[in-house]
Amino acid sequence: MKLLVLMTVLLVALAHPVMARHHKKAQAALSESSESFSIATRAYRSGDYATALIHLRSLAEQGHAGAQGTLGWMYEAGRGLQMDKVMAYVWYDVAVANGHKKAHRNRYNAETELNETELKKARALSKSCLKEPASCPEYSD
Repeated sequence: MKLLVLMTVLLVALAHPVMARHHKKAQAALSESSESFSIATRAYRSGDYATALIHLRSLAEQGHAGAQGTLGWMYEAGRGLQMDKVMAYVWYDVAVANGHKKAHRNRYNAETELNETELKKARALSKSCLKEPASCPEYSD
């Protein structure tokens, strides 16, 4: 019994530094993601859509729901890229799937502006982008 307790304590003590290193890497990635989103937000607000788009697309492809929602808005409004209501729906839908709370209303609004063919295309693209965000096309055509 004492041996079992000793082995458990030893195992936990040895595993702790490994878990701590993993936690530090995760924290660094999260911090980097937050910083990149802040840069994108500042660029967007100042009208530097090209810079915003670079950061947002990268973050969106990594699964950042806020970046995905903002990218949807850029497509919907035609800010920094060609207006594409299908891609707006796609990115809003991906953002919703990743937990973005405000993207529900935006997705609904985008959906009301699409005809049946466009909506079918948007849903298919969304499914594809959810599986592999990095392979999501730039435009729907």
